Amino acid sequence: MRRAEAEFGEALAVIGVHAGKFTRERQSAAILDAMRREDIRHPVVNDGDYRVWDSYGVRAWPTLILIDGRGRIVARQEGEGPYTELRLRVEREIAGATPRGDHAPDPVPVVAPREAKGLLSYPGGISAAPDGTLYIADSGHHRILRWRQDAGVTGVWGNGSPGLADGTAEDARFWDPHGLAPVGDMLWIADSGNHALRRLDLRSGRVGTALCPAQGGEAPLGPGTLRSPWGLAADGDRLFIAVAGSHQIWLLDLSRGSLAPFAGSGYEALYDADLARARLAQPMALAVGLGRLLVADAESSAVRSLPLEAPGRVATLVGKGLFDFGDRQGGFAETLLQHPQGIACIGDALYVADTYNDQIVRLDLTRAESSAVLGGLREPAAIASLGGELFIADTGHHQILRWIPGSPRADVILG
Repeated sequence: MRRAEAEFGEALAVIGVHAGKFTRERQSAAILDAMRREDIRHPVVNDGDYRVWDSYGVRAWPTLILIDGRGRIVARQEGEGPYTELRLRVEREIAGATPRGDHAPDPVPVVAPREAKGLLSYPGGISAAPDGTLYIADSGHHRILRWRQDAGVTGVWGNGSPGLADGTAEDARFWDPHGLAPVGDMLWIADSGNHALRRLDLRSGRVGTALCPAQGGEAPLGPGTLRSPWGLAADGDRLFIAVAGSHQIWLLDLSRGSLAPFAGSGYEALYDADLARARLAQPMALAVGLGRLLVADAESSAVRSLPLEAPGRVATLVGKGLFDFGDRQGGFAETLLQHPQGIACIGDALYVADTYNDQIVRLDLTRAESSAVLGGLREPAAIASLGGELFIADTGHHQILRWIPGSPRADVILG
C-alpha cells in the first residue's frame, strides 16, 4: 500500500482497518505506536470487535478491498499478492472515474501524530560478536550501528532514508532492517522492508546486496524468493534465515553459495513434522544452541526447535496454536506467550523476548519450566547473549539494555 499511496497520491484514499488477533494489537495506544513505527500516514480504524471485518466478509490477514467513487466494491485480494495486479486495477478505476466525476478531491486526513526520534528509533535487531562488539539494527532510522563498551557508537551504515542502495556507509540505504549475524569479516543483515539479504564488509565498510528478489533476475548467490526476512543465525559457514512472510526457515550455505528452504511447508500453522512438511507461523528470530536451531515463532506465540542438519523434525517447546496466547508461566505444557520476537541461549536455558507481554521469559530446558525474569519493557523485539550477559532491544522505549540474568534490573547502554 505504501507504493500505491506514493504512486497515485490523492486519487487513491487509503483507510486501514486493524482487526487485531492479539490482546496487545486491539489496544488503540498500541496501534498508534505501530503507526509511528511503520510510518503509516493514512488513518487506521481499530476494529477490535471485528464489526468491519464481518461486514465485508473478510477471512484472512491481509485483505485488500477496492471501492470505487460510488461506494461499490470492485475488487478484493486476500493475502500478499503482486503489486502489479493492484496497480493495474487502481489505474482502470481512476481512468473510469474521471469522466464520471466520481473523484472526491479532498484527501483523507492523517491522524497519527509523529513522534520525536532520538538516537534510536524502534531498534529491532541486535547481535553480539565474540570480541564484545554489538551490532544494532536501528530499524526506525533504517540504519545499522556498531557499538563498543569502551568507545560507544563507532560506526553507522545507512543515511536514514528508507531505500535500497549499496556502497559506503554514507551512501548505503536500508528499509526496516532487523536480524543481524556476524560471520568472520562479514555482517549479514535481514533487510526486511526490501525483502533482501544484505552484507556489510567489516574490513572495507562497504554494503552489498547478497540476495534481492525485489530487483528481479538472478541473485549473486543463486535464485530465491525471500518474503520479509526477519531473523538470522549462523552456524559455521551456514546462515539460517527466518523468512516471516512465507513461514519458513531458509539456509544459505556460504561455502557453496547455495540458497534453499530448510524447514517449513509455507503454510501458516503450528504443526510439528519432518522439516519439509512442518508448518511455522511467522518465524521472526533464530538462535543456535544446545546443538539445535531455536525459533521464536511469533504468530503462534511459540518456541520451536529444529535440528541443524537434515533430516529431522520440527518440535514445539512451548505454544499451542495460532489463536492460543497469553501470559502464563510454569510447565512447558501450560506456558503461554504473546507474539515472541526474540530468542537467545545461555547454557541450558533459553531467554525469549515475550514481545506483546513486555517482558523476558526464561525457558529452563532441563526442568521444562518457564518463568518471567525481567519486566517493565515495551515490546522488546530482539535479544542476544554474550559471556553470560543478555543484550535486549527494548524497542518501544527506543533503548538497548544490558542485563545479567538474576539481577533485579537492566542497565541502559544506548538510547
